[in-house]
Amino acid sequence: MHVAPIILLAAIMCGSAVIISIVASVSRGVSQRQRAANDLPNDEVLRRLERIEQSVEVTAIEVERLAEANRFLTKLLAEKSGIP
Repeated sequence: MHVAPIILLAAIMCGSAVIISIVASVSRGVSQRQRAANDLPNDEVLRRLERIEQSVEVTAIEVERLAEANRFLTKLLAEKSGIP
């Protein structure tokens, strides 16, 4: 039995497996970078997020004003009725 052709065949198969693994790994890395680049928000999305943030801040300020007015009216009513 000739051992040299079997060793040569095994070396070719192992080498092919290594090369296929390397190519698959590089391909995965490239596709992940492309996906990451596509996931970045564009300018329009950033502008919309800024407007949403501003409206949330304005709403929070208005809610605080209403709460302060409510506390003030409660205090006045309590003083008027004589409740401590």
